Amino acid sequence: HHESALDLLSLLGRNEWKKLRKTLTNLQETASSATVRRVFMATTKNRKETPLHVAVWKAPPHLTLAMLELLLSQSLGDCKDVMLQQDVDGNTSLHLACANVQDASSNFSVIRNALLLAPQALEMANLHGDTPLHLLVASKAFSSCKEPGDATSAVLRPLIQILRCRRSSLYTIL
Repeated sequence: HHESALDLLSLLGRNEWKKLRKTLTNLQETASSATVRRVFMATTKNRKETPLHVAVWKAPPHLTLAMLELLLSQSLGDCKDVMLQQDVDGNTSLHLACANVQDASSNFSVIRNALLLAPQALEMANLHGDTPLHLLVASKAFSSCKEPGDATSAVLRPLIQILRCRRSSLYTIL
């Protein structure tokens, strides 16, 4: 593989969704875990964002899910650190996925898959002291709720379901 052909950050920066999908398929079919890890650990120079940091914020959800599914298909030991990588503000891709929940109908599969890859990211605080859960309750979906009960059903219930599926100690932090 030519390194330029594996530059997910460039494809994300140019909104080249079809090329990104093709590159992800090629990585899935032909790349070693070490290559996948290297491609996903690349960072932007100024913000230290990985392809996942950028994808959870701007890519169509189906492409972000494809990226997470590619990581899930690798051995977790090789790719867990991708999920724990922090940008210059101390945010993991899970922080940004939680902050970017737009409404009650949002697809929580991105958050669920991020948790499956690295559940400890849920407890990581960014430079402002915020965990992904803090950013979730500060998200547009949560703040747009009219009644407190609406907020619970719109945002927290799906997350609680995700955490229950995990059947780990994560559920106890709620």
